[in-house]
Amino acid sequence: MRALLLFAASLLLGACAQGGFDDAGAPVRDAGDEDMDAGVDERPDAGRRDAGGATLPDAGDGTDAGAPGDAGPPGDAGPASADAGTDAGGVSGACPPASDNMEISEVMVASQTGAADRGEWFEIHNLGACPVDLSGLVIDIGGATHTVPSGLLTAGGYFVFAQSSDAAENHMLNEDHAYGGALRMGNSAGSIVLTHMTTEITRVTWGSTDHRTGRSRQLSTGAAMSGSLGGAGWCDSTAVYSMAAGGPFLGTPGMINAGCP
Repeated sequence: MRALLLFAASLLLGACAQGGFDDAGAPVRDAGDEDMDAGVDERPDAGRRDAGGATLPDAGDGTDAGAPGDAGPPGDAGPASADAGTDAGGVSGACPPASDNMEISEVMVASQTGAADRGEWFEIHNLGACPVDLSGLVIDIGGATHTVPSGLLTAGGYFVFAQSSDAAENHMLNEDHAYGGALRMGNSAGSIVLTHMTTEITRVTWGSTDHRTGRSRQLSTGAAMSGSLGGAGWCDSTAVYSMAAGGPFLGTPGMINAGCP
């Protein structure tokens, strides 16, 4: 009997040590269950949200940093290349020089006396409604030549070629292009011939009595161009374009000519 009582007491003590019993008499494992809950909750929370969740898509998603559309659309570089090609190939929308769209309209053979004269110049006029691209136009004066690298003769406009671009030498002339000292107009006789792609566009000649020193020879407005400065339609200029030292210098460079008497 005493042995049975001792055995029952030991069972009761063991149950209390493990958390006791519930209302129905079943033992309750509060401490053990709590440890299990903590272990289950912490492992899924840490592994699913913190380490194995949102951080992986952010780091591995190529759309944030590597989208090809952000840095290098092929279309950005293409138009620039096309623009450069148009510029290099000539003036867009312009016409080439031709005998029906260009004439020599004014010539200053001798701005002053002597071989040191650097004030020579001549003017061309666009007879048409299309701008003329002067690139490749060849100027021949007395057998020496110069090729124009670029220039635009506007529709109905005027363009002035001068021997010098130095204001002290050309008497403050407002020139558009200088062809250089290798080309010199002869005072006793000479010629200007313009060609493009080996085709002659226009020319004018003169003798010693066909021009005056310090005064240009101009083609009358509306007159058909004669091939000689002494021919019909040409006359001496009367308007002053410069009062620089040695002047006055007469002509209308870059402007419409007056009508000849």
